[in-house]
This record gives sequence, C-alpha cells and structure tokens, in this order.
Amino acid sequence: MHKFSKSAVATLVSGLLLGASAHADVSITQGKTAIPDGEATHAQDITVKNEHVAFALAVESAPPWGVPRGTLVDLAAVKNGKIDLDRVAFADFIPNSWSAWPNDRKSIDIVEDSDEKAVIKVSRNFDKVDITTWYTLEAGSDAIDLKTVMNNQGEDDLELESGHTIWPDTGYQFAVPA
Repeated sequence: MHKFSKSAVATLVSGLLLGASAHADVSITQGKTAIPDGEATHAQDITVKNEHVAFALAVESAPPWGVPRGTLVDLAAVKNGKIDLDRVAFADFIPNSWSAWPNDRKSIDIVEDSDEKAVIKVSRNFDKVDITTWYTLEAGSDAIDLKTVMNNQGEDDLELESGHTIWPDTGYQFAVPA
C-alpha cells in the first residue's frame, strides 16, 4: 500500500484540475504581429508568445538601421493575458561591431512548434561566415533562450568583434565600466 501525504495529494489534484490553466501554451503566429507598436508588419513575419513574453522576428519587414532580416524586432511582456507595448528596436547577433554586411541570404525555419516549446532557427551569412541563431521560448518561462553559432566557410582567418546586441525603444542605457 502506498502512503501519500496530504500535500502530495493536494498537489496531484491541483495539477490534474488546474494543469491546463497553470500555464499558457506557447504559440507561433505568422503575419502582422499582435505586439502593440510592433515593427513586424509583413505577412511572413513570425510572433512567438507564452503567458509571460512575446517576441516577433522580421522575416520580411525591414529592421531598423540596416540590420538584416531575420532579426528580433519586437519584444513585450505579457500581463494578465494581454501583450504590453513593444520595448525594443531590435535584438540580434551582430558581427563586426555594428556591421551586418555583406549579407545576401537568409532562411528561417520553425524547428519546434508545440504547446510546450517554440524553436525558431534563423540562418544568415556575413560574407563567407554562416551565422545561425536559435530562438527558444518554453511554456512558463519569462526568458527567451538565444544560441548563436558562427561558422567561417572562407579560407581566410577573420577577426570579428561579435556579440548579441539589444537596442531598446524605451528606457535608459548605461555603459558598462571598462
């Protein structure tokens, strides 16, 4: 005979009765973003959302300042089921300080689209360097996981200053000392 504590039974019952409402599913939609003030307005753009956060990728909309397409251009908190205002101009992996050129190809693939997780893979080039970024949002998470890999397809060694960059639409920026 199994013995269960009252709290274990209460947790099990709560999970069975409230499990579906304990967290909202992750969703991927295509088209003009539902994020208020969003820049992703093209029919091919992608918005990913859960109960805490929503973000949009500019598949065909033009990101600001010449950043290549495939960039995260909208990011908002989700509060009480409602998407708040867009808070970023863009967030992306930018090679060679602010230069994303030459860039002449991109592909965007939905790797996973389930109630529990969305994974979008964006592949672009910087001349002969392939840059691939995976955007992952899981149900219940308040963070987007970004993973970027650069692969030099050319014969020359490159010295690139690279990194993830985020530029806010609102708020303040403070320089990091040193």
